[in-house]
Amino acid sequence: MPPQVAMLLCVTVIVCLWRSDMRWRRASSRALWVPGIWLAIISSRPLGYWFGMGGAAGATSAEGSPINLVVQGALMFTGLVILQRRSIDWGAVWGHNKTLIVFYLYLTLTAVWSYYPAASLKRITKDFGTMVMVLIVLTESQPWAAARLLFVRLAYILFPLSVVLIKYYPEYGRMYSKSWEPMYTGVTTHKNALGMLVMSYGVMLALDTMTLRHSYDPAAGKTILRSHYLMLLMGGWLLIMCNSMTALVCVVVGGAVLWGSRLLVRLHSPVRIGAACVVAVVAVAAVDSALNLSGRAIHALGRREDLTGRTDIWAMVMKQPIDPLFGYGFMAFWDGPLGQAYNEEGGTSLRQAHNGYLEIYIDGGIVGILLLLLMLIVGGKRVLEDLGGGSHFARARLAFFTMALVHNYTEASFFRLNVLWFAFLLAIIGCVLRGHSISHRE
Repeated sequence: MPPQVAMLLCVTVIVCLWRSDMRWRRASSRALWVPGIWLAIISSRPLGYWFGMGGAAGATSAEGSPINLVVQGALMFTGLVILQRRSIDWGAVWGHNKTLIVFYLYLTLTAVWSYYPAASLKRITKDFGTMVMVLIVLTESQPWAAARLLFVRLAYILFPLSVVLIKYYPEYGRMYSKSWEPMYTGVTTHKNALGMLVMSYGVMLALDTMTLRHSYDPAAGKTILRSHYLMLLMGGWLLIMCNSMTALVCVVVGGAVLWGSRLLVRLHSPVRIGAACVVAVVAVAAVDSALNLSGRAIHALGRREDLTGRTDIWAMVMKQPIDPLFGYGFMAFWDGPLGQAYNEEGGTSLRQAHNGYLEIYIDGGIVGILLLLLMLIVGGKRVLEDLGGGSHFARARLAFFTMALVHNYTEASFFRLNVLWFAFLLAIIGCVLRGHSISHRE
């Protein structure tokens, strides 16, 4: 099939899917376009990439291109205006999210001792934009419905477009590793980024399917369900093509959490739910330690137990002269002399340590790790408290929270512009409109 015909068919399918979804449900407000555009950008590639201002190897230059700065700056400003018009109570937002906001303030402060202060400040400001977008979603009249709508409709675009780019436009949908092995990237810049896209949108598609089946509408439900099944099949194909083991493990974990959460909600009490989660984690760890299930699974998937060299990266990074207490500054290490020397010595082109927890240590030292731990404890407590209500949104939040914990073991997504960080913030943030609380339960 000629590439032009394939792209025309892709656009036709996307339009049909959107029209079908719009007949079944409507956005609660036009303001959702703002976080929708933001989420589309951080899920795929910087805008500068599409306009020839940087490739996969030049992602940094593309990210800092004027068009990207202007568009994301405009979206942030518009988002703040939307929140102000909704009379959001910023004092209450602070009160409900102290740990997260203090973390943002601390990472902003790291620009003072960063090797590139201006770059660190710009990057943390852009990352804060994701929090602004999540607040817009959470201040909708029905936050869960708004979140589902955003993720599902963007999946209708990103999944088919990724398939077409991989099969018919290899100059955009594929790239080669340093060992000249092909990598399938779709609309993203790396196979692991494509895996993150598939697992994040796939979980929301699955949850939207569950919600639709629960409140079945014969007039539109059958068509929407078929569309969802088609997207899930595309997502499965993309997951196989990108060959990202991290994404595959996260999909398995996310599916297990979605299934297990049905049992957890019956416990009602957050204390009981938390205790059950701890027991489950300890039991899995004990079985794995006794039978080495993870090692066997790694070998079965054709991977090495050093996690494709990640353990060597972690060891070498820890040997770098980074301030153990305060770190190197937010997202400054890999652009600075230490990161460049590391890449030159090893013949690599790393942009991250392939571990989100280690990246936070690099950015902010032990102080950053302590703040991360506190953020996870507070966020996890909020997720478990909400799970007692039994809503699908609460189950989605638990799935995204757990997937983020697992994903950051071999990749870095904490405080980075990507879809999983958006979903993680959606899970842990609590917000309040002036005069009344916005609950996650519906």
